[in-house]
Amino acid sequence: MKTLYSLVLLIFFIFPVFSQDRDVLSEIIENISANYEEEVDHSFLADQLTELYENPVYVNSCSEEDLARIPFLTEFQVKSLLDYVKEKGPVVSIYEIQYVYGYDLQMVRFLEPFLSLKDKTVSFKSQFSSPKNLVKNDVIILTEKVLQQKEGF
Repeated sequence: MKTLYSLVLLIFFIFPVFSQDRDVLSEIIENISANYEEEVDHSFLADQLTELYENPVYVNSCSEEDLARIPFLTEFQVKSLLDYVKEKGPVVSIYEIQYVYGYDLQMVRFLEPFLSLKDKTVSFKSQFSSPKNLVKNDVIILTEKVLQQKEGF
């Protein structure tokens, strides 16, 4: 009985951790759509940010095209970051980016889920060590119900 209680508690503590990733992405999407005057396609933006979240850009050896995939970076910020890495060497901490001209702490916090400081080369063993890497699914359920009064009784 004690193991059943601990299993139920474990399940309740695990689920909020998974939902925090979506909260960060939702917050970023809301911020982008609030700051842009033109209308933003939320589904395209969500797909783009989810793809960047799953495959973050490696800062120390990325190209201009890689950084330009991040929708809220301007062309000036992209070039400024590339120049910083070229002049100063590899970025050691993600918070080091706030010292690059054109970036601030808030921008770095938005960029944090989409940038990586680790090299892209992953060993075969580590790729399959986590079940999270094996399965990626999306479930979309659409329903429709007609609300009409029954005639008769």
